[in-house]
Amino acid sequence: MKIKRVFNREGGSPNTTLSWVYEDRLIEKNFTFDASAVFSEVLSLVFVEAYRDSEVHLFRLNGDFLRKYKIATLENYDFRGLNKNIHSKTGVSLLYHPKSNDVGNEWGDTEQYEFRMEEDTLGEFLDIYR
Repeated sequence: MKIKRVFNREGGSPNTTLSWVYEDRLIEKNFTFDASAVFSEVLSLVFVEAYRDSEVHLFRLNGDFLRKYKIATLENYDFRGLNKNIHSKTGVSLLYHPKSNDVGNEWGDTEQYEFRMEEDTLGEFLDIYR
């Protein structure tokens, strides 16, 4: 499923509209912040990243809000976003980038970790992200 993202920076307060089609109906969700979304084929859910608030909001395909999760922190890494990943049980991974050369691999690659639908959303290491 394709999710369209329209980000507006004008007027001093950024906002985002995410939209998709479900059962021949256009679903639109508006956010008062910069948001992006990933569709999980595994769960048939839309994962919306609220980067500013360090949260992930889950929506059903019909647009109904399910719940939100706090994004887990990973020591010495910065959270960089969500990504589809077929190796994750949820179909979604969390991306983290090393803050220094002391962590991660020798090339400083961004790493993918499984997104878990629990209080601690950080699952096991899946792979690097390129």
